[in-house]
Formats: sequence, C-alpha cells, structure tokens
Amino acid sequence: MKYEIRKVELNDIDDFLMVNAQCWNETYKGIVEDAFLKKINNELDKNIKKLKCQFNKENDYMYVLIYNNKPVGITWVGNSRIENHLNDGELYSIYLINEVKGKGFGKILFNHDIKILKELGYKNMVLGCIKKNKYANEFYKYMGGIYDFTRTIKIGNQELEENIYYFKDIYK
Repeated sequence: MKYEIRKVELNDIDDFLMVNAQCWNETYKGIVEDAFLKKINNELDKNIKKLKCQFNKENDYMYVLIYNNKPVGITWVGNSRIENHLNDGELYSIYLINEVKGKGFGKILFNHDIKILKELGYKNMVLGCIKKNKYANEFYKYMGGIYDFTRTIKIGNQELEENIYYFKDIYK
C-alpha cells in the first residue's frame, strides 16, 4: 500500500479543505443538520482563501494523506483547547473519505499524530468525538482512548454531545 503523509504547504490548503468538506458530508449526514453540511460546500472557496491568509507553516500541524496520487485523508494536531487538558496535545481531526475507510489509514494517521505530538513535547493527548459518530468513538477506544467526559458543542444551529477521550502517556 503506497501512500504519503505530507505536511500541508500553502498549495495543499485546497486539497485539505476539499477532503474536509467531503468527509463532513459523508460522515455526518444524518447527524449534523443538512443546512450546515450544505454551507460547508457553499463556502469552500471562501474558507480556502481565509485559511491561506491565516496559514502559518511553522505553527500549523496539518497533514494530508495522498493515496494513488489523490488526497484521501487529513489530520490536524496541536495544543489542546479542551478544558482540564490545556497542557496536553490535541488531535483536532482525522478524516478519511469513504472509499479508503477500512484500509488501515485511520491507524496510520493516528500513529503519525502521536509521533508529531511527541516531537512537540506533549506527554498526553486528548480529542473530542461527536457522540453519535459511533464508528469513530469505537475507533478511539480501540486505539486506547479513555473516556473522560461529555460536553455539549454547537455546530451551526445544532447542539450535539461530544465525548472527550484522554490518552495518558503517549510515550508507551
């Protein structure tokens, strides 16, 4: 299985956000309101321009997964934004388009993210996962995540429950 995980450069932002939009529409259909998913697609060009203006290669740990010369996944890590875990690393997102799910890329990206967070000096990692995304919740538990707590987040006009998972001592 030949693939590449590439740190996002300015010219990769289009691919990063296009994969993100496709994954949201595939993964969250029936979970997140349709109006919000439609908005992601309608505002894609605007969001690409915005991210290109804000992008900082040195401080943004965003990656794109290339398989068969096509962007098929993304991941993003950094300092935690989650209360009670502000000194930990956070896995902000791992997204794969449906056609490559089940091929082991989730584990590959997850382990890649652990490696990056270790290099950044973090000892622990935290992440949030929408509670109704059963497949992802099971994946994070399988990868060693310990359920920490549930919080309510707002996506568009909708309030959803998000499970927070904690990964203690990622150096093991």
